[in-house]
Amino acid sequence: MEVDGDTESEYRIQVNNQVKYIVVQPGVYDFDEILSFPPALLENLPPFPPGNWTSMNVARSADGTPTCTISSKPLEAVTRIWHPKMFDVLGLKETGRFGARVRIVEWEGREVVAKLARFDFEIRLVENETRVYEKLEKDKIKYPDLAAISPAFFGHLTEDGRVMGMLIEKLEGRMAHIEDIFSIDEQSGIDYSNVKAKEEIDLLKGQLVEDTGRGGQEGLSD
Repeated sequence: MEVDGDTESEYRIQVNNQVKYIVVQPGVYDFDEILSFPPALLENLPPFPPGNWTSMNVARSADGTPTCTISSKPLEAVTRIWHPKMFDVLGLKETGRFGARVRIVEWEGREVVAKLARFDFEIRLVENETRVYEKLEKDKIKYPDLAAISPAFFGHLTEDGRVMGMLIEKLEGRMAHIEDIFSIDEQSGIDYSNVKAKEEIDLLKGQLVEDTGRGGQEGLSD
């Protein structure tokens, strides 16, 4: 879900073997008690109409009661389809999460990573990353020594027939820390007896630990 008390809030809800997208306009429900608590939202939404509609817009009618308008307009989808394998996202069992868009799922008896676009505005993120993996996979064939630089790409994720994610290898390990820079430099043979080199690495350490957000991307939020 993507919740905001001042603008429209968006929800992705599984209904049997389908996924419905709900957009709630501001002022329809209380932010703290309903919008931020999905079970309460489900109890207060207008009844879902039957059929294969894709999205529902919930607004407040003239008499103050919530009213809905449904749409069957196709949702945005990833257009760069280069891998032959497709996986229905609803057919994968989720076992954990790295974040809102990055889930750990079971596939062929092991844990792998599902990266998906929950809403239309996230499709471009998956589209761009899909193109990057295409290039990496081609480079692995062309340059076998580079095979370990990225997770393996197992295929595209689909939802109701549209591509909206990817299934990739789950690598074991941990996040990099500032201390790791010394291990990298030892392997590269850098000599810190050189005063200029030491000054440069001290400057780099300061840039890595600063938290102003300059020159970098903030972490993704739910």
